[in-house]
Amino acid sequence: MRSSVLVFLVSCTVLLQAGCVSGVASYPAIPLQPSHPAGAPGQGSSAPADAAAPCTHVPADSKPCAACLCAASPGDSSKGAGEKVTGGAVERVSFPDLGDFVLEARVDTGAQTSSLHVTSWKPFERDGARWVSFVLPVGAGKKPLRLERPLSRIVRIKGRDESNRRRPVVQLKIRLGKIERTIEFTLADRGDFEFPALLGRNFLLDTVVVDVGRRFVLSAPPATGTSGLAGKSRSSS
Repeated sequence: MRSSVLVFLVSCTVLLQAGCVSGVASYPAIPLQPSHPAGAPGQGSSAPADAAAPCTHVPADSKPCAACLCAASPGDSSKGAGEKVTGGAVERVSFPDLGDFVLEARVDTGAQTSSLHVTSWKPFERDGARWVSFVLPVGAGKKPLRLERPLSRIVRIKGRDESNRRRPVVQLKIRLGKIERTIEFTLADRGDFEFPALLGRNFLLDTVVVDVGRRFVLSAPPATGTSGLAGKSRSSS
């Protein structure tokens, strides 16, 4: 009896071993997706500490999603934005709404507001609004323009003699090369200066980088002998 039981147990053991081996051969192991992405903290990753984290939105053997691609290349989103052009320390500008004349302008990053040469100005009122009339010289041998524009405000500017002088401010459309903007100009007698116009930061901001060693980068140079204002020697500003 005891020997029969022993034979039975040995037979069962052999059968079970054969079944297990057959089962392993019939069903190959299937790898499980890790619960954490490669490189995640605490997973024994060999990736450098400063390496970019892999995409966690999809399995490791798939392509990264769009969100991860954007995060991996932050510089791509800024391409083409805020591009500036290089201009010279002196340029020729035009005023499309005032006529077909061209004036030379000093480009000055130290000035906040642009300035335009006028020989006279006078404030007045029209339909309850403040306006200003002014006379604008447009070049030697040409008749000055008498213009009227809405008055933005009156500012006080300290002159070279330390006195405070009132200056009207108006908005004018100006064109430099392919750049066209409507900005504020103070109207002043610039007869003591070399150039009849000055372009300040209110025109240059986010638009032009100034190369002080060059002139007429964005505009054509003038004909010989027509530079600046005609007359006596003047300041370069």
